[in-house]
Amino acid sequence: MHKKTFSRIIILLLPVLYGTNTYSQSNQEGLPIVVGYLGHYAIQPGIKIGTEIPFKTWEKERTRKKGNITRVKRFSVNPQLAWFTRINQDANYWLNAEVMYKVRNKERGFYTAFTAGVGYLLQSKVESFSVNLATGEKTNKQRASSHFLLPSLGFEFGGNLSSQLGWYNKYTWGQRFFSGNGNGSTMSVFVELGVKWYLFKN
Repeated sequence: MHKKTFSRIIILLLPVLYGTNTYSQSNQEGLPIVVGYLGHYAIQPGIKIGTEIPFKTWEKERTRKKGNITRVKRFSVNPQLAWFTRINQDANYWLNAEVMYKVRNKERGFYTAFTAGVGYLLQSKVESFSVNLATGEKTNKQRASSHFLLPSLGFEFGGNLSSQLGWYNKYTWGQRFFSGNGNGSTMSVFVELGVKWYLFKN
């Protein structure tokens, strides 16, 4: 059941990615495809994919004795899709949208960013199972689903690996609300490390 839900979410995100093609062709940075390791509390493994759709970009120059520094500032909307798990306990599917404020050093390529987002989290948890005594294999797993609203705040930094490839490291703090099974409010912390592949870059 949860696999079908995940597939439907991916299908819904595809028009967003294709719809940004025209805009990104006139954007200097291009359209980044973001793929990274997502660790819930750093150690519960997962993966996250997304993009960044800019809606305002401007430059600001600072004069210094060693030379001028140009900073490129940008606001963007970032649709994202993630999966993470506690092995043999639960699987989590996270559909998220963020607003990002990003400041990049034009000469060095290094940047810092702050994000604020809101997302939907579907958790499929193993409630019970049977064990085959001969093989030790777990069978007949019974799952229960919980649904959460997940607002979040994040800090990110990164840089360039090449003209079309970058790296990033991100830390996100979120709070889960309104579980369908009445599990209450729980804090979540995520650590990310990944790459950004820039399409349509001028």
